[in-house]
Amino acid sequence: MGIIQRQSIKGSIYLYVGACLGFLNLAILAPKIFTLDQIGLTQVLVSMATIFVQLGTLGFNSVTARLFPYFRSDKNKHNGFLFIQTMVGLVGFLVVLIVYYFLRDLLIDRNIEKSALFTQYIDLLIPLILFLLVHTLMDSYNRVLYNATFGTFLREIVVRLGNLAIILLFHFDLISFQTYLYLFVAILGIPPLMISLYLYLTGKLSLRPNLAFIDKSMRKQMIDVAIFGIIAGMSGVALVNIDKYMITEYLGLSAAGIYSIAFYFGTLIILPSRALSKISVTLLAQSWKDNDVANIASIYRKSCLNQYIVGGLLFILLVANLGNIFQILPEEFGSGRGVIIFIGLANVLNMLSGVSMHIIGTSAYYRYQNYWMILFIILIVSTNILFIPVLGMPGAALASLVSTFILTIVKFTFLKWKFGFQPYSVAIPIITLIAGGTLALNYLIPEMAFWPDLVLRSAFIAIVFSGFIYMTGISAEANSIVRWAFNLIKPNR
Repeated sequence: MGIIQRQSIKGSIYLYVGACLGFLNLAILAPKIFTLDQIGLTQVLVSMATIFVQLGTLGFNSVTARLFPYFRSDKNKHNGFLFIQTMVGLVGFLVVLIVYYFLRDLLIDRNIEKSALFTQYIDLLIPLILFLLVHTLMDSYNRVLYNATFGTFLREIVVRLGNLAIILLFHFDLISFQTYLYLFVAILGIPPLMISLYLYLTGKLSLRPNLAFIDKSMRKQMIDVAIFGIIAGMSGVALVNIDKYMITEYLGLSAAGIYSIAFYFGTLIILPSRALSKISVTLLAQSWKDNDVANIASIYRKSCLNQYIVGGLLFILLVANLGNIFQILPEEFGSGRGVIIFIGLANVLNMLSGVSMHIIGTSAYYRYQNYWMILFIILIVSTNILFIPVLGMPGAALASLVSTFILTIVKFTFLKWKFGFQPYSVAIPIITLIAGGTLALNYLIPEMAFWPDLVLRSAFIAIVFSGFIYMTGISAEANSIVRWAFNLIKPNR
């Protein structure tokens, strides 16, 4: 297996173990232990902090992804790159504090009646932003050193185990809700601390400056990439965060709590894509530096094909098990069915476009993606304004689907026009037919009790879908994983 496949599989394992923990925390325990307002509060706080963090990075994540190959040098401690990143993080945090100071009263005034709990704990945003900002910068640095999975392990598993512990403490009345919130924030400080410790122990934590390395040309590139990186970063979190805040604005914290849990199920589809992106962006940047266009085209083609296979399988698993999902959720969560379907489809579209955004973002044409992202922000806000009053929570999810569809077309068209990349083949409609046929066959299975139905229905879909994909031979990577999985489960002779 190559580095992309190895780290994608490893990262996907961490993500799905984390997803199971998240499912336990958010879908099983939270609705039974917390009020809808309390669930909505934690989700909205994290969403808003994430938006502020994108401003606080000052676009430096894009600088790291695109320009670090020029700094790379183990002998010279990567020419002081970490020192520059740290200074940018400090300045960025100060910028965020200033912006927050001016926005705080406005946020309170707009939410005091519908979401009083949010206004009571709004200042928890400050430590949340700090922890998430440091984690974002340190994890991006660790990724370009070809360790794309450690940050995922910390955020998806360690943090969620910590959350599970404090949820149980609150459930058994050992702590108050206020103490739970303080601990919730403190746990998010663990990942940046652990990544920093890891870099120190492996000899990669060097804050020695080397400003002489940055000549006039490099300085101009870094500033240019950073400016556009801010736009890209802000728009990147728009899809998963702005809708929650807008639902709070229109419908209140309770609706945001329901939406957050329904949204969570829809995002299970895109987890493998996140694992792939974390390692591929580093390799794409290196390929652009080496002018290895053939490798970039290969990564693009394989990412579109294989992500669509995985996304298609996960989507039909999700749709087939909607009845089971709503058996375990309280009755008031029934309005989230449309949210799951629309967000699931939006994520399948994202996976169908592969690593297209990262190809553009690490190329000389990175500015173009930022122009589109400005349009994307406008589009997603305007469609939320249009759909939420009419359709309620499903309207926010539909807004995400429509916006994603338009952006997917734009990305494909640009890469075809500029580089002649055409990643799609007859395999895409074949995968679509296999997914549709498998989902249709699933409805021949009679409904059963929760656990037998969940296990047998999911196993049937996985076996039938994977079997047809394997027989068609449309993906060498998918077939190798099927063989690997078969070798794990077959009895030893």
